[in-house]
Amino acid sequence: MIPADLQRQVALGSLDLSPDGELVVYTRRSTVRGADRTALWLVPYAGGRPWRLVGATAGLGDPRFSPDGRHVAYLAGQLHVVEVATGRSVLVTRFRRGVSGHAWHPDGGALVVVAEDERTPRLVGEDRRDGPTARVLERADWRRDGVGLALHPAHLHVVELGGAAPRRLTTGTWSATAPCVDADGRAVAFLADRDPFADLRCGASAHRVPWGGGEVVALPGAPLGASALAADVAGGILVLAPLGGAAEPNTPTAIFHVAGDDAVRCLSATTDRWLGCGAAGSDLFDWTATTRFDGRHTSLATDGLAIPVRVADGGIVELVARELEPVCYAIVERLGRVAAVLSTGREAPEIVALDAAVPRRLTTEGRWIATYPRPATTTIDVGSTRAFVVEPPSAVGPPRATIIALHGGPTDQWNPLAPLEALLLAHAGYRVVLPNICGGIERGAAGVAALRGRWGGPDAADVHALCDALVAAGEVDPTRLGLLGLSYGGFLVNWLVGTSDRFAAAVSENGVANQVSAWANSDTGAVYCDAYGLGAATDPAGVALLWQQSPLRNVARIRTPLLVLQGEDDLICPPSDSEQLFVALRRLGRDATYVTYPECAHVYQGTGRPDRRIDRHERVLAFFAQRMPA
Repeated sequence: MIPADLQRQVALGSLDLSPDGELVVYTRRSTVRGADRTALWLVPYAGGRPWRLVGATAGLGDPRFSPDGRHVAYLAGQLHVVEVATGRSVLVTRFRRGVSGHAWHPDGGALVVVAEDERTPRLVGEDRRDGPTARVLERADWRRDGVGLALHPAHLHVVELGGAAPRRLTTGTWSATAPCVDADGRAVAFLADRDPFADLRCGASAHRVPWGGGEVVALPGAPLGASALAADVAGGILVLAPLGGAAEPNTPTAIFHVAGDDAVRCLSATTDRWLGCGAAGSDLFDWTATTRFDGRHTSLATDGLAIPVRVADGGIVELVARELEPVCYAIVERLGRVAAVLSTGREAPEIVALDAAVPRRLTTEGRWIATYPRPATTTIDVGSTRAFVVEPPSAVGPPRATIIALHGGPTDQWNPLAPLEALLLAHAGYRVVLPNICGGIERGAAGVAALRGRWGGPDAADVHALCDALVAAGEVDPTRLGLLGLSYGGFLVNWLVGTSDRFAAAVSENGVANQVSAWANSDTGAVYCDAYGLGAATDPAGVALLWQQSPLRNVARIRTPLLVLQGEDDLICPPSDSEQLFVALRRLGRDATYVTYPECAHVYQGTGRPDRRIDRHERVLAFFAQRMPA
């Protein structure tokens, strides 16, 4: 496999089940004439040949069956509705800046959508033909990665399928997200943070507004820091939120039930593991997809797996045996039938039915990658670090050139399903090690807490201990050890090459170098630094703590050849960090190359334009081939 082969990739994304449980609709992304295009496909839950419902187009996603199952609503800039029987699609909305979320009313005659507010613009002079005169900013949330300027609040609107003008449900300087309509259709629940200082905290919570319009009220007792909502068929709202609330958003997530009388109970407090996440490691899944929260069915992150589970008052029931190594990317249930986008046995994700002990495959979209020799993947444990080791398909025997690939977050985790990057490197002759080090959710709450305010400490120690063990076992050529990492992984690459000379070559991608400047330059920097105990730039002690955890302070010690990759539109880890590191290395006369990718946000390696994704992989392979041959 070589990078150009990624043009053959087929990536599954979001899905939904028809109300009668008979059909699964799903998104299927592929490359069409050099551009990403996504189509809607249908497959019978009982099994059978899939067929295309909506042709491939740019930005399509978030399909939802109507309550009667006759239509599917989906987003492609605006809201569209397609008839299942005929494939006839109708454009429903024409909002100036598009639609970002939607949910059906139980009667099937209308939907609620999220669209940017036209009544309370925060962009001064926007309507001038020669561009705005000025932008007046009074909040810290004026930008968002993958979006850019976020100067207009988004609000709820009711859209009737009969063609009536949209009817606004909410307004204000705050934004609404994640709408869901109560099972009785009388109200819409949504997430918002209406606090005057919402831009400086992670405090979204559940609110409700009557379907016919009226007062917006916060649901008393609903947990703070919520990220998703779903209507419970038995009544009430299900909320995905951290157990610790807004003050500790990096604590394990749980599912809460908010009843009609506003009584709140946690359905999953028996675990210190994360629900609703944990499958972000592999870009064999469509990273551009928006996956819905299905309430009582979600995924449990543990031991490097993302296990599909059912959450009930009695606890958490795992739906797939751990020995099958399940990695669940999306899941939905109707009438007791459960469908998911799932990987098992370290194979590419497929649409599966979870109606037996072994998931029943409904699609064979992963066949595009099955034509290549499959690198063997093993699991090793060094201390409390579990790592997945991807071996070259045509190995010549140890000791081998080895690349340690570091995950992001730091509260992400690697899964048994290796990312495309690891597969490409393995096909080029490298062993790739994917360690779940201190700070990742694979270890649970204690493992995450151990890294709080200590970046570059226990995480770096875990990497060195892993390298020591691999060298001692004769598995690794100690003169050919490389590093690779994105986001927090890029930070750790920057840190390790500035505190050790053991690595022959390293690639840092969208990584943090200066925590002091990133505190304000990142779109979520101040909130993020609070959450992870990194410090704050508002007092000398906070600045000292930020600088203590900044790789830039060790730049004079960097001797490792370094390739720095950066998305130019990344607002999470903006170019300023990579630029500071590169300019300093250039001033010192070190072996450093800086490559930027236009119009690319934080995770462009999975979401960027195909030619840029391919170029990125080619440069990584060429860099390692030159500095650290396999």
